[in-house]
Amino acid sequence: MALRSLKVEARLLCQGATAPRLQINLRILGGVLVRGMGKLSWEWLVIVSAMGLAPAYADSLQSIAVDAYIYGYPLLLMKDMERKTLRESKFSINQFYHERNLPTPGDRGDLRPNDDTLYSVAWVDLSGGPMVLQVPDTEGRYYIMQMLDAWTHVFANPGARTTGTEAQSFVILGPDASIDPPAGVTALFSPTNLVRILGRTQVNGETDLESVHKIQDRYRLMPLNEWRQRARQSAAPSQEVPRFSALEFFQELSWVTREDPPHANDQPALQRFEEIGFVPQVDYAPSEQVKRAIQTAPTIALRAIARRAARLGRHVNGWRMILESIGEYGTRYLDRAAVAFEGIGANLVDDEVDPATSVDSFGRPLEGLHDYVLHFNPGQTPPVSAFWSLTLYGADGYLAVNDRHRYAIHGDDPLRLNADGSLDLYIQNVAPAAEKLSNWLPAPPGRFQLVLRLYSPREAVLNVDWAPPPVVEAR
Repeated sequence: MALRSLKVEARLLCQGATAPRLQINLRILGGVLVRGMGKLSWEWLVIVSAMGLAPAYADSLQSIAVDAYIYGYPLLLMKDMERKTLRESKFSINQFYHERNLPTPGDRGDLRPNDDTLYSVAWVDLSGGPMVLQVPDTEGRYYIMQMLDAWTHVFANPGARTTGTEAQSFVILGPDASIDPPAGVTALFSPTNLVRILGRTQVNGETDLESVHKIQDRYRLMPLNEWRQRARQSAAPSQEVPRFSALEFFQELSWVTREDPPHANDQPALQRFEEIGFVPQVDYAPSEQVKRAIQTAPTIALRAIARRAARLGRHVNGWRMILESIGEYGTRYLDRAAVAFEGIGANLVDDEVDPATSVDSFGRPLEGLHDYVLHFNPGQTPPVSAFWSLTLYGADGYLAVNDRHRYAIHGDDPLRLNADGSLDLYIQNVAPAAEKLSNWLPAPPGRFQLVLRLYSPREAVLNVDWAPPPVVEAR
């Protein structure tokens, strides 16, 4: 909507309201669009929300608390995830945990697990000093080591797209590091001492697992001092956050910022948050007036976060494509919170784009009662520099059981092309004719959803010059 028309609509909406006159800020992604005077009503707020804007509030203690909650939400989710996973015996700080098997319908961990890569996950604590990551030569095989700071920003992503697939070493430096990186080692600077590494290594089906395991076993994490010693010898979920009250939330946020301080560009927001008594790294002890004013902030903030999460991306041919700059947020705190709400660990769009759909070309829910075709015109298969896949999930977001144990189709599978070079993928519950079996993705009897994963997507995807074709019911 143009700024001029937005001003006009806002003015018209305010004319008939009966609530007191208040200064209103309409914000999208943290940027002020309109600043004006007008009468405010709850009906007006509902209409503004329906327009896709972040909620508009008077610049009161309550509204400051809402914005501060949205600001701190991803950090507390990340810290809660760290605590939970480190309590599990399979995780230890500064060590990799490797997923060794492809997901099955019986797995009930992450929603919509990918069938293309095996994960290597590590929680890294830089408060004791820099850590070195060593990766082997993967001999052209796709991999990525996505690194998130405590605020869920992706600050580095070494891997096939960015640094190549040859053997190399990286030193991860925390905010207090004051050393020069060793020669021949690439320095990666983390804004916080807490780092989450989400490694992904391409796997081409069950028969390829052993080869990937050998690569995973050669991923190494070690303190810089230990790496130097070896070099010399060689030469010689989250769900707890929404249950916090407002007071508990800000008390916890002030505590965790002692370990993982805010970014430098957060200062304008932090100055505003001082009005409700919140100062990073300082015990939160607000006045009784502020306590009363902030009580409803979590409820309002979580509604805003959920609403923004639902509106991320654009819909093309029935597919939801998230092409916003995610992983790198700057001061777009609502976007950062929305992505964390959907699931911490979203890749940069330069590394991965995951269009998703649960409807056919007419907007009807996908279900196994019908047969569907996903048709790619000649030369219009997903434009990627790495590889692509199509994975089917049940309505619950988990892999759906099928007798063939086939849960995804990969672009490098031996797929059968049509005579004109086009490609048809058959998505249905009952097996198609024999000549179509190579292109068949089995569907459950009930409703289901599809995710098309594009690894290292090309500019045509990022510029929306290419989009997935609609899922068409077969006739």
